[in-house]
Amino acid sequence: MCYQTVDEAIYYEEVDSRQELITMLSSRFSTHEEITDLELLELANRYRSEKQAQYPERIIANDPIDW
Repeated sequence: MCYQTVDEAIYYEEVDSRQELITMLSSRFSTHEEITDLELLELANRYRSEKQAQYPERIIANDPIDW
């Protein structure tokens, strides 16, 4: 799953605003106040994919069964 919008990234990363998302991502990536939504979305998706790589069992456990 990849985030399609910044609002979706804010919701699923459990932050309250765009600014909090920027602050959260700044610990791992180079971010700034003037970052575009597209760049922010790209970083949020990269952050999510790195987080999933650290906990692969969570992905497997949450995948629906394809009958």
